[in-house]
Amino acid sequence: MKKHQHVVPRAYLRGWADRDDHVAVLDRGATAPKRLSVSNSAVRSRFYNFADADGAETDVVENWLDKHIEAPVGVTLKALRAGADIDDVDKSAVINFTVAQLVRTPTVFAFMKHFDEHLGAVFTLMEAAREGGFDLLKLSDADRDRYLAIARDAWAAHRADSDARASKLRTMVRKLDEVSTLVTSWHWSVLTSSEPTLISGDSPVATLNPSGYHWSGLIPEGSSLWMPLSPTVLLVADPVKPLGRATSGLSPDLAVFVTSALARQADRALFNAPGLPWPAGLAFPVQKPTLPQPSVTWRKSTGPPTFPATYPPVASAAVEALLTELGAVGIVE
Repeated sequence: MKKHQHVVPRAYLRGWADRDDHVAVLDRGATAPKRLSVSNSAVRSRFYNFADADGAETDVVENWLDKHIEAPVGVTLKALRAGADIDDVDKSAVINFTVAQLVRTPTVFAFMKHFDEHLGAVFTLMEAAREGGFDLLKLSDADRDRYLAIARDAWAAHRADSDARASKLRTMVRKLDEVSTLVTSWHWSVLTSSEPTLISGDSPVATLNPSGYHWSGLIPEGSSLWMPLSPTVLLVADPVKPLGRATSGLSPDLAVFVTSALARQADRALFNAPGLPWPAGLAFPVQKPTLPQPSVTWRKSTGPPTFPATYPPVASAAVEALLTELGAVGIVE
């Protein structure tokens, strides 16, 4: 049973490691970085484990990530850091790895918990109204708020932790398949700098609107993906081929943007190479990234019923097999 699990793979962190396989780690709220081995950095206990149908703890997701996401990309990351062109390496491994680093993070899991807490209460209240035969729209705003508070307590009391964990993992895996399929046709490139300007964090893929300001999905419309691979190498995925990018050079402005975004969206830690200076003016907020409180508008639906709902088909056979082990179903009642 794997209990010592990396939310950021060691093969990725080695882009910032010294000869002794150590990186500089700046924890949120700390005044100075510390030097840690790669093996002890970005580690969480049982982060991808869950209870199976028999109630036994399983590390099947951790093993799947190791086999299908991390192992295939190790050599490729080394090649890209050494100057290889994106078209000269296993591009599918790069895509799957990048998307995994977007969706498997503690920050995204915290967002899923936020959604679960709010949507679960609303669905509980709607189901109670349906079974009880009363119309929520005929209640005053104050009464609806009062009933919603009761539903929130009921949802929290009866929501099983094991089921919640498996649900988050199923969502992570589905989004990995969905987003990988989406970005496969994007324009992928590598930008380099002659000087070390990039750091990374435990949410290592930056998007256009940083978390903590507003939520527009994992990839906001029109946003690119930026993932540092080392202090001098940046992997970029653009929805369309950018105009006017004549060279593969990394501009200082883009390096500052990516660094700032990574600092805002990190969960606990930022990473740098030991001995290298940290970016000037780096702001690592004390507060973790959070989503705004949702506003609920009550009105009668004019469209077809939301449920039963069918999940979209899965493109990857490996993902389909993992979802089966996670107890996934195709239809939500």
